[in-house]
Amino acid sequence: TEKDMMSLMDVIQRGYYAGVDPGNMLQGFSNIGSAMDIIRQKGLGATKVFAPLLVMADQMGMAGESAGNAYRKIFQAVMDTKKVNKANASIKGSGVKLDFTDGKGEFGGLDKLFAQLEKLKKLNTEQRLAALKTVFGDDAETLKVLN
Repeated sequence: TEKDMMSLMDVIQRGYYAGVDPGNMLQGFSNIGSAMDIIRQKGLGATKVFAPLLVMADQMGMAGESAGNAYRKIFQAVMDTKKVNKANASIKGSGVKLDFTDGKGEFGGLDKLFAQLEKLKKLNTEQRLAALKTVFGDDAETLKVLN
């Protein structure tokens, strides 16, 4: 609707005032869009979730399409039970157990995502890197936004 378009433009304009090129943000949205089902948000709601992530990536010097793609990969990876279970097996006994879900098989939200990633700081470098690689792979873009 027209109201949604105006709200989208408002989000992009706010990003612009934070120093983000509007084209960069639009490219980010185009690549991160396929993750909307994972976060259970559509339209403007998804835009408001993704915009701060894209602004942070832009401030790290990432191109919009790279940032959008990296965040899409992250959202997909944290919902891959096989990978998360394998990472948990590799850090068993460390007191850290990763779970990015809401307990019902759905994404637990950004706060939970960040809380789970924060847990990794309790691990030594070898364990932390192994767990990150197991869940997220070793793609440079993905690791850049995770760090």
